[in-house]
Amino acid sequence: MDLYTVDRLGALASGMECGLVEHQDINPQAIADLIKEFCPGGISRHGDRYLASMPSGDSVTDANTEMLFELVRQAKYPDRPSRYQSIFAVDTIDAARLFAGTYGNYPCNIYQLNSPGAFRADMGLLDARYSEVRKVWHANRYWQGLPHPDAQPFWEYLVPCPVVIGALV
Repeated sequence: MDLYTVDRLGALASGMECGLVEHQDINPQAIADLIKEFCPGGISRHGDRYLASMPSGDSVTDANTEMLFELVRQAKYPDRPSRYQSIFAVDTIDAARLFAGTYGNYPCNIYQLNSPGAFRADMGLLDARYSEVRKVWHANRYWQGLPHPDAQPFWEYLVPCPVVIGALV
């Protein structure tokens, strides 16, 4: 399946492998151990940004919502790929442009990905403006692959790392 990823940070290139990293410089060691427990094998750039570091103000979601969704995934949907160990994509160039225009420093580079094992979920469910109990409900819908109950879905694909970045679109 052809997918498209938006390079919001200007860090990708065709042929580059986006893999998982294990940080050796996280202190205290108990935090580093917790990250390894959460994400055996390492974390993606997204995981680094939302789990190991503090997200900047241009975030699509917030770190607390990301953690809540991860805890629900681990408890109820362990067969789904972790957001902390994935790269994100959409299924059309138009959707990539829409995402870049909404959340990126437009214009952003858009790259092709090919991943038959991607998981589709509605990114709109990650909205942090809801009560905690509603976010848990949204997390369950997200991991079930269901759309937001009150909004038009924006389908994203979680592509488990490692993944090789394809051609620049």
